Amino acid sequence: MEPTSIIAGTTVEWSRNHGHAYGLWEFQYVLTGPQSITLSTTADSGVVSTTVTAATTAAWSPGKYQWFLWRTSGDEKHAIDTGYIEVRSNPFTQTEPVDHSQHAERMLAAIEARLENRAASDYEQYSIEGRSLARIPFAELNKWRSHYRNEVARLKRRESGKKAPRRVIYRMP
Repeated sequence: MEPTSIIAGTTVEWSRNHGHAYGLWEFQYVLTGPQSITLSTTADSGVVSTTVTAATTAAWSPGKYQWFLWRTSGDEKHAIDTGYIEVRSNPFTQTEPVDHSQHAERMLAAIEARLENRAASDYEQYSIEGRSLARIPFAELNKWRSHYRNEVARLKRRESGKKAPRRVIYRMP
């Protein structure tokens, strides 16, 4: 089956069974996303196989792609299947710093920094020479901090392979 993610600059191989893969039909993958990519395949003995060299994937832009598998013969063209694949940057050629934090982690850090900076200034709104500035109220920031703390805790549990804690609801008769 098709991979869900690959690293640019690596060789990728996959195959799938298909009832028409006996040499009478041609199969082709088309990827759409940050760039358009067309991949040729071999179809023999009921198996559609694809091999993409490291040199080819090195030129692929990182990002999320949607792939389509097509079967053609003469004027006939049939869509077989579709899915998504993520192309990730090659860590060996990465030159700039990479922030691997999730959205929730970045938001939590920003909210906590805002709260920390606000501790020195207790003004939520003020006006100087006709210009005014209104800040997000502490209660609203605390609400969002709580939301993102929970989200970050869920992400960390998922990354560590732990399941979410179960809630047991019990009613007294």
